[in-house]
Amino acid sequence: MVLSPAPTTHRSASADRLGAGPAAEIEALRAAGVDVARIDLPPRYGLTAEVQERVDLAIHERAGTPGFVEWLFDATVHPAGAAWHGVAKRAVALHTLYHVGDLDRPAEGIDGAVVDEPLFERGSVSARDLIRRERPGVRGERILERYDRFLAAGSMTDRADEYGLTSRDYLTGVADAHAVRSRGQVAAALLHEHFLGSRHPLRLMSIACGAAGPLLDYTREAAADGVEVGELLVVDHDPLALASTLSLARGAGLGDRVTLLRKNLLKTPPITYLDAQVDLVDLVGVFEHLPSGKLGYRIASQVLAGAAEVVRPGGLILLGNMLMERPQQRFFDSVWPRLQQRTMRQVLALALEAGIGPEFVKVRVPARDGIYALYAMTVPWKRRRSVRERPVQRALGRAVLARSPEF
Repeated sequence: MVLSPAPTTHRSASADRLGAGPAAEIEALRAAGVDVARIDLPPRYGLTAEVQERVDLAIHERAGTPGFVEWLFDATVHPAGAAWHGVAKRAVALHTLYHVGDLDRPAEGIDGAVVDEPLFERGSVSARDLIRRERPGVRGERILERYDRFLAAGSMTDRADEYGLTSRDYLTGVADAHAVRSRGQVAAALLHEHFLGSRHPLRLMSIACGAAGPLLDYTREAAADGVEVGELLVVDHDPLALASTLSLARGAGLGDRVTLLRKNLLKTPPITYLDAQVDLVDLVGVFEHLPSGKLGYRIASQVLAGAAEVVRPGGLILLGNMLMERPQQRFFDSVWPRLQQRTMRQVLALALEAGIGPEFVKVRVPARDGIYALYAMTVPWKRRRSVRERPVQRALGRAVLARSPEF
């Protein structure tokens, strides 16, 4: 799939939710010579127009009101949605949003037994063991109880609320769910563009991988282009995310290509543990979790520079970030953990600080959703700068993790 700018004709107002600010920024960046464009890919999944209107109405009327989250994820009405919300702050929740049209249950496709499989520390401990060891007492049991409830959750087509909507309708139809799927589609298409014609087996790495749905899709589908993915390294500090990703990879017939690496990107730069360079570093789900302000700018530029250190010249760094102006902002503020929205100029400045100038960056904005921008950064043959302040990165990482509620 080739990513080309979306047509500017025959687009209804409802099909383009890009805010005025990001739209103006696109035009200004294009005038400055940056490769930036709106795109529109066919929606991965959708609802009928009538049901989507009811979802939009419910979000408009209820989001931001007192008790909204408790109403939306009421276990007596939406038990599947409540079980999903229990892990919503964990990246595995994206598995449900990305694959919702193919699933009946929120965790369908994940074999719950993988949580107890000895995958870590040379095959001696399981994800469950690690959670209990590192989060002893009530805190660790709460994490595991929520995860087990997610794994055991029933059909998303559960009871209908006063709007006549089920958990499936909300998990399919809210703007953020559409945007997660569009983000994954654009990421996979950017990989297709960049690696088409590659003559060597690709070594791909996903940092803070979550469930790695888009990268697993690309790994499976690349063979149709004559491209081989030889190894997929999935890196996360959350052992539950790593175990879940391995289970999903096995289900897709890719288990033998996956290498699990339990690392924290803020404390441990990839160059300290990789034995060879990679063709891709996927950071698509990372940057919203890095703080804003001067501290956040320093951390984000360090993360990007650390990624560039391990990418082969001519390889790719792929990341995404929410735009500053987006639809259903009240829903986002009510449901998700505090995430950082950024302008496209801010992300390009981070790339430049890491030694990747704007001439090496493609920016693609799924205008139908108006929520994300995706950045494909080709690592130049000679980067302008290499940042290797690992002690600083570790110190900053500790400062950020000290404020983290779980990991």
